[in-house]
Order: sequence, then C-alpha cells, then structure tokens
Amino acid sequence: MGYRLSKKERLLVDYLLFPLQSTGLKTLNEPFFADLSEGICYYPELSDSSLEIVTEWMCPVIIFAGKKIREESHYHLGKLYNYGLPAVWKVPENDEPVIFPALNLPDTRHHAYFISENPHYRKLFRQILRFGAYNTRVDFQSNEGLETELKRLAESKDSAWPSLIIVDLDSVKIDVQSFFYLLRSLFQKNPVMKGKTSILVMKDFAKPGLDVRTIASSLKPLTKRIFHPHEAILALSEGMCASKKADKTVDIRIKPFRSIEDFLYGKVTEFRYEDPAKLLAGTVKINSNFNRFVMFSWLSEYLSSDKISSGVVLNPEPVIDPGNFFNGIRSP
Repeated sequence: MGYRLSKKERLLVDYLLFPLQSTGLKTLNEPFFADLSEGICYYPELSDSSLEIVTEWMCPVIIFAGKKIREESHYHLGKLYNYGLPAVWKVPENDEPVIFPALNLPDTRHHAYFISENPHYRKLFRQILRFGAYNTRVDFQSNEGLETELKRLAESKDSAWPSLIIVDLDSVKIDVQSFFYLLRSLFQKNPVMKGKTSILVMKDFAKPGLDVRTIASSLKPLTKRIFHPHEAILALSEGMCASKKADKTVDIRIKPFRSIEDFLYGKVTEFRYEDPAKLLAGTVKINSNFNRFVMFSWLSEYLSSDKISSGVVLNPEPVIDPGNFFNGIRSP
C-alpha cells in the first residue's frame, strides 16, 4: 500500500511489485475486503481513513512510505504504529542505497495465541506474527474458552497447539493467574508439550493493576522475563526474521538474527538496531531474512525515542546493564 508517494517513488514501487504481476497482483484505487479473495492487492494512494479501514481486516499489510513523511516522520510513523501496521518500507532518497523488502509472505507453519484486550496490540502483534509464518488467535474472552480449547488440543494432540503464547498481564477479562495454573497443569501431564511451547509475558508497568510479585512464583516455571510491550514488539520483530542456524550468514558484519527463544530463554542483553544502509558497507550478502527485517527496523528507532518503562527478569540477582536498550531484559 502506497502512503504519500511521489510520482518518482510510485515508479520505484511499481518496479518492486512487477514480479508479482504473474501471481495476479491487482492495482486498485480504493480498498474493498472482497478484493482480497482474489489475491494480492496494491493501493498506490492510500488515505489515512483507508488505512484505518484496512487494519480492521487483519490481513498482512506492507506500507510503502514516501519521503513526504520525512519532515514529520515521527508523526506519520506514529499513525502507522497506532493503526497497528508495523511492516513499513520507507522509499530511500537519492543518496541512499535501495534495499528492497521481502515481499514473499511465508506460509503459516505455526500457531500462536495472543491473550490481551488491547485492540491496538491485537492488530500490531498479529501483523508481526503473520510475517513470521504464525497463524494467530486473538479472540479469547474468558478463562473458560481458553481452558476448553487448550484441553481439547492437548488431549487430541492436535497440530494446531500454539507454539507461542503471548500473555498481557494487563488483561482484565482473563484471570492470568488461573491461566498460568492451567498451563502448568497441562505441561505436567504432557512434558513434551512444554518443550514445544514458548511463553512471552508482557506488562506495562506504568499502568496500575496486577502486582507481579503475587504471581512471580507461578511465572518462573514458564518464563524468565516479563517484557514491556515495546520490548516485546522489538523482540518479536527480530525473532520473526531469524533463520535456521544453517541458513545464517557467515559475514561477521551482520550478526545472525536472534530467535524468539533467544529472547525468552537466552541471555539477551541488548536489542541491536543498525541502519540498513550502514550494513551495505562493502560487499555484504543480503539474504531474505535481512530483507524482511528492513520492514521492521524503524520500530526500534521510533519506540526508543519515547521514554518507556522496562520489563523485569524473574531472577533474584540480575546482572544490570544500564547502557542497553532492553535495560529491563538482563542476563541472569
């Protein structure tokens, strides 16, 4: 979807999208949900009102943003962030190298549950996870519904069992303490299943609500960290791009992307943000994972410009590194 593109920028985006014409790409003036049933759609002149409509569809969206947004970059990128559209490719200016984003959307290979009543986070996290090949459910409204579904999947050994569960501790409709008790009970009966499931817990500590100390003992068997939502966004944005070890580049100028498991259970002490242009110094091989990360790299710059509360480590003696961006995600 084109957002504030000049004529020259539209030509560059047309060039980028040209290979998709063989797959039935349609260029349309206004977005209609029915058009999506016929394949990939491109809207070159999307208005702010149309952007808001598209986010309600919950389909994967890439925004091609023109340099018209540069003068008020934080304002316009803030709009896209608030609309829940994290995949943004800022069309480069004349003196910048062109790194095209990855347009191939991977087939869904995993399932994720996102447990939160925050409509903004529902949109944003579902978009990020879809680009990482996750089919995500966000519609849970009660503990009863969650319990019924998880028990059914566990008993039937259904392949739709979520390999990633994201829990917002600021949820009200879901009693998170009861939910974590349910998970521990299911994992005790199915130890193998525990090894196949990653748990990401997040909370905005600036908001009143649940006292984490009351559920720390329940969380420790399931996860090592509680993320601030902004930290969770950044961790997932990189984790969605992580490839298998055999596929990682050997070029020392590009560190391998870290997986979701690295962030949740490893000793991650910082979030790496580097301008994509800087990574082109010399003859650097840009693989498909890096091209996908290009769409999300702006999030680090955007979120780090705000003063945010950090997450915490569920460890009595964390090693504190005050200099890293993830200053609440510390090595045990």
